[in-house]
Amino acid sequence: MKTECRYTSSSKPFRSLLAIVLFWLLTMALQAAPQAAQKTPTKPAAKTFDSPQQAAEALIAATEKFDVAALEAILGPEGHDIVRSGEEVLDRERFAEFAAQAREKNSVTVDPKQPILPR
Repeated sequence: MKTECRYTSSSKPFRSLLAIVLFWLLTMALQAAPQAAQKTPTKPAAKTFDSPQQAAEALIAATEKFDVAALEAILGPEGHDIVRSGEEVLDRERFAEFAAQAREKNSVTVDPKQPILPR
């Protein structure tokens, strides 16, 4: 009896990752205004954007180029593990697939009942 194991790439994990990252970027963009009043950050903060859509576009553009510095600036210090897995070839493949799927379909919707997320 011969057992064969094949690795197949599924788009579900990448779509889930896209949803998580876009939600996180939305959260960061919406929290930027209240944080602007507190100018004493203890850690370098993630880059802020004027709108959630700008944040999504910046993320997609950085993943298309595999611009690690831009991705780390966008996601902040907590995003280091998302940006780098330790295997650059695999990271490049995942980022290319993420960017392609994100370009295919992305949308940012703000909940009118809660336009600014609480801290």
